[in-house]
Amino acid sequence: AFAQRFGVSISLGKRDRLDMVYLETIRHDSPSMSGSAGLGVGSRLSLLSSSMGRAYLASLPAAKRERLYEALRTQQPAQWAAEGAAADDAVKAGVRDGYAVSLRDWHPAIHACAVAFFVPSQREPYVVSCSAPYAAADAERIRDELAPALREFAGEYGAATGRPRRIGHFDAVASAETAPDVPAIYELLKDIPGGRDPAEVIKDFRMTYITFGKLNAGKSNAILSIHG
Repeated sequence: AFAQRFGVSISLGKRDRLDMVYLETIRHDSPSMSGSAGLGVGSRLSLLSSSMGRAYLASLPAAKRERLYEALRTQQPAQWAAEGAAADDAVKAGVRDGYAVSLRDWHPAIHACAVAFFVPSQREPYVVSCSAPYAAADAERIRDELAPALREFAGEYGAATGRPRRIGHFDAVASAETAPDVPAIYELLKDIPGGRDPAEVIKDFRMTYITFGKLNAGKSNAILSIHG
């Protein structure tokens, strides 16, 4: 339905070593897609230049992402030298925007965007991408139409608040350092799929501050504990 509605190809993938691999793909058969890359199930894409690879990298904790960067620098030095800087910029934008793009970087005729999402019981994210010839999907259409639609398709809007999520893991260390207020964290947790109250989903759900001595006004001497 997504491919037919927007006139694009849509694909699902996961990482395999230093590549992304298509698990499924649906290609729209309109004339505008005649110049698209004809990839199928099992096709491998670059982590650095594809939107799928960039969205995957953006979903990772910084330390794990840096380990993959080091592997790419070591095992694919020529590609890293040519594409590493641009890929890192795109990944940083992906963390900020909630989706990653490849604008003729992976293929000279193709524009694409991708969103990573997590499935319960799976430690590694899946990535869904959509692509089209650049004449049919310019950068403005990617930003204003396709990327928001893809994020909605992947469930990347808060179920309760409707806010767009950011790609990536919750950074508990940074949260502890900034000691956010409990209401802000509770509001964030309301965005779990289904829009249910966290206390209904997590048995004995509790959020408390752990501190030595009296909690100061700025909560800078505390660590926020979320448990259940």
